[in-house]
Amino acid sequence: MRVCCIPNAVCDNIPGDMVSLRPVLFVLILFATGGCNQEKLARLEKENKELAAKLDAAVKTAGLDLQQRCAQQSRAEFKEAGWGKEPMASFVNHYNSKLNKCFIEIVSMRSYRQPPIPTISKTVADAFEGKVYGEYMWINPKGDKYWEVKPFACKVTSMSGEELFCDSPEQFDSLVKQFMEQ
Repeated sequence: MRVCCIPNAVCDNIPGDMVSLRPVLFVLILFATGGCNQEKLARLEKENKELAAKLDAAVKTAGLDLQQRCAQQSRAEFKEAGWGKEPMASFVNHYNSKLNKCFIEIVSMRSYRQPPIPTISKTVADAFEGKVYGEYMWINPKGDKYWEVKPFACKVTSMSGEELFCDSPEQFDSLVKQFMEQ
């Protein structure tokens, strides 16, 4: 009995003594074609790595450009809002690549009136759109120890629009991380 994995029309034309060589020929053909596939696979993997490196470089370049534009916009916004004239005011900016937004955090320490009433304010906003996402204000009118005085205002609006309230500068900083650290 002859066993053949090739259609009968082909098997019928193979002489009987060659039928026993069929598995050997099959293995040889398989290795020969496999060699070509290995070369193709190696070449495709190399091309894939090269394209991934080019994409990574393009993303980094675009990211640096966006960070630079964010810094310039934040500096301009800080000055235009008059904060540049405040001796105890500063800002930090952050381009959040996940949200594709530029955020500015302005921190100001002031003393109002006589006797002085120390005040600390923090604002986190979109530097281009002007939308405020976080507001913190601490006022100490009685001169108490700072840890005894709760913030006058402490609110952060998440990207989903949910308003989150806080009771300390640490909570505020924790809530604004979603904007300033990604």
